[in-house]
Amino acid sequence: MKYSRQGVTIVSIIDSSHPRKDGTYPIRIRVTYLGKHRYYPTGVSLGELEWDSLTNTRNRELVAARKDIEMAEQMVRETVNALIEDDMFSLETLDRLLRRKNDNTLNAIFRNRIEELKLTDSIGNSGVYETTLKTIEKFAGEKIALDSITFAWLQRFENYMKASGLSTNTIAIRLRTLRAVYNYAQGCGLIRKGNSPFNDYKIRSGQGRKNALTAEHIKLIRDYDDGLETTRKYRDYWMFLFYCNGMNVADFIQLKYSDIIDDEIFFQRKKTRNTLRSLRDIRAVVNDHMWGIINRWGNPVAPDNYIFPHLDGTESPERIKNKTQYLTRIINRRMAQISEKLGIPHVSTNVARHSFATILKNKGVNIAYISEALGHSDIKTTEIYLSSFDHESRKKMSDLLMDL
Repeated sequence: MKYSRQGVTIVSIIDSSHPRKDGTYPIRIRVTYLGKHRYYPTGVSLGELEWDSLTNTRNRELVAARKDIEMAEQMVRETVNALIEDDMFSLETLDRLLRRKNDNTLNAIFRNRIEELKLTDSIGNSGVYETTLKTIEKFAGEKIALDSITFAWLQRFENYMKASGLSTNTIAIRLRTLRAVYNYAQGCGLIRKGNSPFNDYKIRSGQGRKNALTAEHIKLIRDYDDGLETTRKYRDYWMFLFYCNGMNVADFIQLKYSDIIDDEIFFQRKKTRNTLRSLRDIRAVVNDHMWGIINRWGNPVAPDNYIFPHLDGTESPERIKNKTQYLTRIINRRMAQISEKLGIPHVSTNVARHSFATILKNKGVNIAYISEALGHSDIKTTEIYLSSFDHESRKKMSDLLMDL
């Protein structure tokens, strides 16, 4: 069946110019763009009569061949669509991606996925995949067959990571990333669906540290001043993250004035932009404290201007990632000094998000609202961000028992 989109045409053909010794011909996927062709293998060879009858055949072998061709077509079509949607399509880029897809080792599929993530600006996410692949290759080598990934293999891999000293949460991240790549391979038709070793494999994860600050801690940070402009600047940046629904630095650094509509900031979390099925805007009201921070440290107001002066719009995704990491380190270093001076728990950019959620919960805000403000896809995800009730609340509950 012919498929066309934005000038790209995909169709299966019988390559009669390259006959095989047994009288059959290879079936290939032809991609045409701007009058040029690329051909990709399906792994199927058929005689001309078999090819002509393929659409309506009931012959078991030919039905199986048809399914193999359809899966190959699907893999090419999905790759083409992804490139078109990201405005990245060229025959050269398609070649590079599909050459890797035709190497059906787990390693090659990982590398293909990493490249796709980089092409779609998911630099940080691609780093998780790269780290996971390194761990897998240390465990099982550089040529891992997909059919070698079994329930027992996963158990051995998890035991290997435990013996290597990785934390429970890190092991869970590695296994979830491996599962995502395995599912990706299934979606490309490289593995039959329904036989995943992950179906019955439980990925254990730690509960996570409940490292939220109290409302009193936030007030101390907001009012802290050691007389240094640098301290005031990065304290203000941290407070902006806190007020803006616990925003992360990757989103903060890319905010533009055009994102402010009717005194609300609209943004999508970069961390989950390519993982959630339906993208949702997160809204944060710009309060007086935030306007003050913008006026002190921001760029001149113009729709196309970044709010804060760390990007100029010419940076590559890799450069944006580097600048984000650098700014995160500076904020964290300064906030660590502030928390030490104040005698409060350690403060970092991650703590802003946990604290935002926990303080709202302790003030009685509905968890559904908190979940929406954080951009979570479900309330269960929100619960792991919410710290246990603080000591004072537990003491009050204990005192209630004394009155029995």
